[in-house]
Amino acid sequence: MKNLIYTIVISLIAISSVIAQQLPYTSQFNDSRAIWNPAATAYGTHLVTNVHMRQQWLGFDGAPRTGSINAEYPLLDYNMSAGAGLMFDKTGPVSKIGFQANYAYKLGGVFTKDGQLSLGLGARISQYSFDPSNSVINETEDPLANNGRATTFFPAVTAGIFYISNPKKFEGGNVFFTGMSYSQIYAGDVLANSANQERYNHLFFEIGTRIQNRESYFEPSLMFNYTNPELSTMIIAAKYEMKEAFWAGLGYSSASDISIQGGYIMPQIGSRYDELRFGVLANYGISDRATEFGLGFEAIVSYSYNLD
Repeated sequence: MKNLIYTIVISLIAISSVIAQQLPYTSQFNDSRAIWNPAATAYGTHLVTNVHMRQQWLGFDGAPRTGSINAEYPLLDYNMSAGAGLMFDKTGPVSKIGFQANYAYKLGGVFTKDGQLSLGLGARISQYSFDPSNSVINETEDPLANNGRATTFFPAVTAGIFYISNPKKFEGGNVFFTGMSYSQIYAGDVLANSANQERYNHLFFEIGTRIQNRESYFEPSLMFNYTNPELSTMIIAAKYEMKEAFWAGLGYSSASDISIQGGYIMPQIGSRYDELRFGVLANYGISDRATEFGLGFEAIVSYSYNLD
């Protein structure tokens, strides 16, 4: 029975590698928003760098692992911002490592005096690797598995839009924000052992509000990731942050998991204009099937410096 369960789960992982895991799972850490929406790159006045790691299904061989290193810089004199990042994603026999570059153009005074509308474009080049050596193979005639390890490169393009009524925290009253991106508008063929791993378009959408005062804010939000009707995920989240102190939050995903997150904020590390943030998030499946996969874990370290 144990071997049967293992075989079934590995098959599910392989399917999700081809479709659902083509792009990393959307994180509830807002610091990593620019990975899936280039229009949100340095949307404020801060230079931002962050390192993000995620392990799904702790203790389960072949479970998805994702990580990124990202940097964003606002070009304040030109109403633009730019960013770059390195990302990796591994699920079972499939792994990807890629470099992404983002550009965003900002329009000020949209809808409100402080409102900002950003239009963004991102380009990524990724290395795709398939290594079946440690996998359980049911189809002995499958050419993808029988031809051994394969490696190839493919490009992809993403476009996005992001609006926020005031990009500055703790100033100007309550804030409304929304964003949308269309990932893999163009994606090159991924040919591995004579098999083409078809790329799928992803539509990301988020909407939320920040109810704030000078010392804290409460932020409910909704995120949606659509690939096709059978592979779509909705995340409902709520976050509370105390200025220069800490944050905490809860979330629910339509993939049948709940999450809790928290973080510590260290202000004025080197000057009065910078800030260092450490955050962790844990998620756990609540459906009968999802509980078999166990706990998931995320961590982020982020540094920002206000250039204004």
